[in-house]
Amino acid sequence: MGEFYTCKELATKSIITIVNYLLACGPYRVPFLLNLPDATEPHLVIGELYTVLRQGLSRLDELEGMSKDHYERLLIRVEPIDEEDAVFGVEMYYGHRSYGSKLLFL
Repeated sequence: MGEFYTCKELATKSIITIVNYLLACGPYRVPFLLNLPDATEPHLVIGELYTVLRQGLSRLDELEGMSKDHYERLLIRVEPIDEEDAVFGVEMYYGHRSYGSKLLFL
């Protein structure tokens, strides 16, 4: 059986996005990013960067509903909050673009 870690053990850095994104809240009050460049009122988003073991990534994809078009995993540029000029790319889950479009046009 594999080891289990708490979120605190795997959190590596507090980060902020370089580009503004729309942060939405779904019907279950779970916040998520939308990758919609034409969205109104986007903001820089602060979050936590977690280390995910390679074998755990497919399980995360399953939990995030990627095969059901709930979320999609895309590259995003971030920087640590406590370090300037340290921009790097990470993968982040976004609400699937079809879901985001429906939210904005309801």
